Amino acid sequence: MDQVLYQKVKTKVQSLMGINLDPYKDEQMRRRLDSWLARSGLLDWEQYFDKVLKSSIEMERFRDYLTINVTEFFRDPE
Repeated sequence: MDQVLYQKVKTKVQSLMGINLDPYKDEQMRRRLDSWLARSGLLDWEQYFDKVLKSSIEMERFRDYLTINVTEFFRDPE
């Protein structure tokens, strides 16, 4: 994924889900996104985001893939 497409995908993720991908390392997130699109079986991000807009289940799956659950609450003694 080139930088221009990555910026478009980040903007779309932010507008659809309220998730800011800026704090993530670009190369790592681009690889993750490429992998996700390949697994979806769709050809491009426009098709994928159309699918996300039509399916709340797909949106939830994508959100879960992009985000990580932090469990520090259970690890920090304070």
